[in-house]
Amino acid sequence: MHIDHIEGMKAHVPNERPDMPPSIPPDRPPETEPPRPDDVPPPGNPNDIPPVEPDRGIELPPREIPPIEGRRSRSGMLA
Repeated sequence: MHIDHIEGMKAHVPNERPDMPPSIPPDRPPETEPPRPDDVPPPGNPNDIPPVEPDRGIELPPREIPPIEGRRSRSGMLA
């Protein structure tokens, strides 16, 4: 008795159903609508921040810190 091994190997491969499309990818990408002018971002890097002068804030005079009694100053003398 002769056993055909190729027929036995094909038995494990499921056949595609006839009502299903073939499992071959399409030759072209799916059609999409072209972007409208409103959807197109302006040219350039969207992460770029336009150069502006930094906000200087409110100008305050230098603050005088009164010495604390009993503490030594940086010079080593008692205040």
